[in-house]
Amino acid sequence: MSVCLDTIPEALLFEICNYLDIFDLVSLSEVNKALRSISNSRTSFWLYTLQECGLFLPVASYRPLESFTAAELSLAAHRAAISERNITSPAPKLLSYRYIPWPFEGSPGVPLEDVEWERPEHAIRMHLSHYNGEYMFAVSTNNILRIIHLRSGKVALLWTDDQVAGGFPQDTYPSWAVEFREENEAVMVMNCRLLDGNEEVDGIRVMNVHFKPKECLATAETIAIYNTGGMPSHLDLAGGYVIATIPASGLLPDLGNVLMIRIRDMKEMILPPLYPSMRIAAFEEYFIAVGVSPQAQIYVQVVGYPQGDNSDTNTSEDQSKPPIALHSYHIPFSGQVFDGTFLFACQICHIYTGSPKSPIKVWLRPGRSGSWSIFSVPFDLKDLRSMASRHLTNRATTSESLVRNLRVNEVDQRVLEERGLVHWAAPTISGRRYIWWRQVENELPPPEPVEESSTVDPPETTGASEGNEGAISPEDLPFPPVDLETFQFYVSVTDNLASIDEIEAAFPYGVFDFDIDGEYEEGSPISKQLAAVRRMEIPRKLSCRTSRIYMFVMEEWSGTVLVQCFSGDLWVLRYGKA
Repeated sequence: MSVCLDTIPEALLFEICNYLDIFDLVSLSEVNKALRSISNSRTSFWLYTLQECGLFLPVASYRPLESFTAAELSLAAHRAAISERNITSPAPKLLSYRYIPWPFEGSPGVPLEDVEWERPEHAIRMHLSHYNGEYMFAVSTNNILRIIHLRSGKVALLWTDDQVAGGFPQDTYPSWAVEFREENEAVMVMNCRLLDGNEEVDGIRVMNVHFKPKECLATAETIAIYNTGGMPSHLDLAGGYVIATIPASGLLPDLGNVLMIRIRDMKEMILPPLYPSMRIAAFEEYFIAVGVSPQAQIYVQVVGYPQGDNSDTNTSEDQSKPPIALHSYHIPFSGQVFDGTFLFACQICHIYTGSPKSPIKVWLRPGRSGSWSIFSVPFDLKDLRSMASRHLTNRATTSESLVRNLRVNEVDQRVLEERGLVHWAAPTISGRRYIWWRQVENELPPPEPVEESSTVDPPETTGASEGNEGAISPEDLPFPPVDLETFQFYVSVTDNLASIDEIEAAFPYGVFDFDIDGEYEEGSPISKQLAAVRRMEIPRKLSCRTSRIYMFVMEEWSGTVLVQCFSGDLWVLRYGKA
């Protein structure tokens, strides 16, 4: 008996949708006109799968998925499927790329003469890219902001108002963060120096940023400034709040006391007791701070924002003391927290969807050597909301606390790393994927001839084949074609790694590394991990005779990878449709 999907009740159709992964759901939405219409008009078609898929979805802003229209969710699902299919394929293809040589050029109306003295290692010391792969933010060691339009390779905005003469003190770096609200709107916070009478003090500046992609420009305007009482070592913002860590005497390096500042009136909120933290991440309803107790124990602290507090209609006089709920998770990290010089390394991997169950992955590793251990934190957003709501509405009993102490029982996964890497493998924002690059010396066949072009402002090159160079001419490239490969780029997923027991049995001495070119028994921890490895296609000019790599980052939102060289040269590699 055949069943026509067009005629079954919508409730049953949506129940079927809940059992499909994102690829099958996208395919279902394209079966016929009727299903295309439903998928573009009913959010229930997409909501459950998109909340559970674990992908960083290309939506215009980071609010609950249920607040988007069905058409917006449909577009996000289709774009995510394109990128995910490519990246998880046996041989991921490079769809387009752009090479941006240093020094960067300014867009019309953006003069750069006043900052020509900055060397690339200072100008690109810190970086952050727009999730859709359109813009990159770079704040120099002198606290000068450059926003680079990645599709044109031009500087869209130069901000020098907060320049620090002579740069920051040694071992101190500028900090900033950006909240992307809509496709061409963002709010940014960055370190600044403020005048308090005749004295300069440490503070932050909050700005609105407007992107103008057609003109390859961006503008910024100050919303507010605030005296933080110390130079923030980490900053983030979301949901109308700025979160900062402020170093203090007596704390280990890279640890700081946590501040929460409401942007609407720049009021500091009174937080529950928190351990000094070395990583923070802000989301629409809460922030996460990874702290260290006096006993050198690690805690993941999830702090909810005050409910209704940031509304424009809230005019209460005592707005700095609303009930703030805290979930504090003890993490059983067996590695060395501090070795006398270096603190442990940490990455917070989490995607906010507004779903009541929102797992958090925390990647930890010793500061000098070792491997990444992944801990899954079973965060319950519904419970965090309920705790604050009961106190706000006076329904809580006298025994009900705003603090819930919890514990993660064991390490969830451990990542084996290739032996001899120059840079550690780096987790992406979802926590289910990580990237790394290798230095090699391999002879390659001679490249195909490259057609010359007189285009002044070329579009991005499509594909990595040297016979398909589009409008890029040999004169535009940093090095002549050569046949010595020196750079390889890899991506891997954590979905099917070996269990902790299998890894510890195979590596009894605790050295969790391997030779990627070695041969290993089928079913062994290394063979399982290698099965998840994907070598990414990259341009020949990047793989051959490239200068030393300073940093690389992958934006899962758009499948965009940025590779920055110590020379300042930037490569923008696209593996998805932004």
